[in-house]
Amino acid sequence: MPTVRRINEFDEEFKSLSDDELRAKTANWKEEISKIPDLQEQWMKLDEILPESICGGEKTPRAGLKDRGHSFTVCDQPMVWDMVHFDMQLLGGIVLHRGRIAEMATGEGKTLVATLPLYLNALTGRGAHLVTVNDYLARRDAEWMGQLYSFLGLTVGCIQHDEEPDARREQYAMGHHVRHEQRVRFRLSARQRHGHDARTTGTTRLFLCDRR
Repeated sequence: MPTVRRINEFDEEFKSLSDDELRAKTANWKEEISKIPDLQEQWMKLDEILPESICGGEKTPRAGLKDRGHSFTVCDQPMVWDMVHFDMQLLGGIVLHRGRIAEMATGEGKTLVATLPLYLNALTGRGAHLVTVNDYLARRDAEWMGQLYSFLGLTVGCIQHDEEPDARREQYAMGHHVRHEQRVRFRLSARQRHGHDARTTGTTRLFLCDRR
């Protein structure tokens, strides 16, 4: 797993970074990618920065959240962040980024693994979606994993089945903000919206499906 080893090598370098310096890497990568018009070249750039960017996504749960006893609320319940990525979860994130399938059992960290390719692909400014099976999980994961994205300078939206069309459009449009701010969105999977998915795949960098 040479890529995983490279990610872990970056970890030593990242230990000396302040919170603001870590967030600045998100802004710098975003700016670099925004200057690349060709989608294939953007993909190559993502592969180039993959070890370093995934290290940023991996370091945040450990140093930025867990070591500080970060507390927050998820679905109106108090929580303290207690998760970190292990090497096999880093590998799962790489697999998903490369368009392959990572099959994981309950309890093996699917929710945390998904943060890595979502963060990396959100850097393009075209949005990244996690598709899950119901409103509760969509909200839970947006509020839970949103702690990581917010720490890194990203923003999170959550689409629920009973939202008004205007609110739904606002969520989907977030990835096309004129300032190219990155958004990671969690949405509910429903058969009647497959047509919408097909129309958005050309402008959305990544879809991840969580079958649970």
